Amino acid sequence: MEKTRIASIDIGTNTILMMIADKFPDGEINVIEDQHALARLGEDLSKNNKIKKTAINRAIDILQRYKILINALKVNQIRAVATSAMRDASNADDVIKLFENILESEVRIISGEQEAFFSFIGTIESELPSIVVDIGGGSTEIIYGENRHIISAKSINIGAVKITEKFFASQPPDLKQILNAEQFIIHALEQNLQFNLFKRFYGVGGTFTTIASISRNQYDFERDKISNTELSFSDFIEVYNILKSSSIDEIVNKYKVHPMRADVITAGTLIALKTLEYFQAEKCTINSYGLRYGLIIVDEF
Repeated sequence: MEKTRIASIDIGTNTILMMIADKFPDGEINVIEDQHALARLGEDLSKNNKIKKTAINRAIDILQRYKILINALKVNQIRAVATSAMRDASNADDVIKLFENILESEVRIISGEQEAFFSFIGTIESELPSIVVDIGGGSTEIIYGENRHIISAKSINIGAVKITEKFFASQPPDLKQILNAEQFIIHALEQNLQFNLFKRFYGVGGTFTTIASISRNQYDFERDKISNTELSFSDFIEVYNILKSSSIDEIVNKYKVHPMRADVITAGTLIALKTLEYFQAEKCTINSYGLRYGLIIVDEF
């Protein structure tokens, strides 16, 4: 059976993710590689509206490594997208050209609604009414659907990097910083969402997988052990209470969080907690694929 080998690349505000998979004519997908790296393209973006040179260089290093793997595995097609940081940056066009030269392929800046769509179809396996939440560095996508069709999707400008830079001048944050961040997140949810009845709830992305790793004491991250983990609302509270009282060194050394995620994971966990609270969700299923898997699922890109 003839197959197409696809590399999907998700260039986010904090991470750059790549999945390589074989896609067969009947829709079957066989994942070969799933790569994860942190570039922090959104670093200080809220201050100067530009992607910093140091962040660009980090991303270039990552994409060069990815391109070596793409060539070695004889990939037929590259599907690359950029999300929140590139939507916001005034120098996005120049940065995208650099990335396209490395990959020798188009890199599309997608809208928040498109990001939500790919995250939803890359996460949901059930036909039951479901809500998918994807917390990124710059934005959070919240999607409601059933029978694998999206009914409502929102991209909200609350992300782990944005909330950290706006409110958390220290780690651990003080009580005033926490209260201000909570009020900002709650207001953003209430202003942007018209649906608040709880359905089956999925959390996708690095914030959720990190929360699951801490909750389950699985610090040597193994995707198969984390994906489909079910956490209760009280699990999220427990992890948040740990993080909001820990220093960055403690988060890195005790809980084995990557240094480039350690300073933003408290804000990401607060977004997750307040989103679950908004939906009155008692539990959440963690999914480790999301957008990059959705890019492979779609027939046309």
